[in-house]
Amino acid sequence: MRQIVIFAMLLVSSLTSYANDWIDTEHFGAANDSVRQLDASRRRIVLMGNSISHNWAAFHKDFLDAHGIVGRGISGQTTSHFLARFRQDVIDLKPEMVIIFGGTNDIAENHGEYNEDLTMNNIISMVELAKANGIRPVLCAVLPVTSYWWRPEAVGVQDKIDSLNRRIEAYAREHGIPYADFFTPLAMPDRTINPAYADDGVHPNPDGYVVMEKVLLDVLGEK
Repeated sequence: MRQIVIFAMLLVSSLTSYANDWIDTEHFGAANDSVRQLDASRRRIVLMGNSISHNWAAFHKDFLDAHGIVGRGISGQTTSHFLARFRQDVIDLKPEMVIIFGGTNDIAENHGEYNEDLTMNNIISMVELAKANGIRPVLCAVLPVTSYWWRPEAVGVQDKIDSLNRRIEAYAREHGIPYADFFTPLAMPDRTINPAYADDGVHPNPDGYVVMEKVLLDVLGEK
């Protein structure tokens, strides 16, 4: 229950600031300044995402630090938000790689009616921007969800996730992009998220991140 309250507070905070600055421009302002001052010879990977990426950095910061991963997740954001802040939070940090991990909040309709083509086009645009700037992209599967507790009116969630994941995986395969399939090891046979790995049916708990980390290290060619 405590975890759900925290997520709700993060979401309310995100929506409150929306009217004034819909991409939360200054969210990582100071943090980005600090990253740019680090030794440029050190490998750097940016994790672009939403609350799931934010919580990854909160729960398992040591893991991200150990593998040169900089968390750039903002709660409640969709791929449209990611694309709008991609330059400041990814390109300007001059990383070697970017992990693009989004789509679930698009399906939850956090930023208007869900449009799968728009979401996929946002992902493709981020990939193209990354490649144009010498950054290698990694794409990720949307995690299993049955319904969004903050958006119960969003319907057909499981089918939408399946469809988007098929398109992301196919695009990754066609273009030789590493693909992190976080969905499969976290999903139950009925396509719900395993309750051992998520306390609210949407966001991974620390044990869920351990499973995801194994997938990611395999994708990155690390152990």
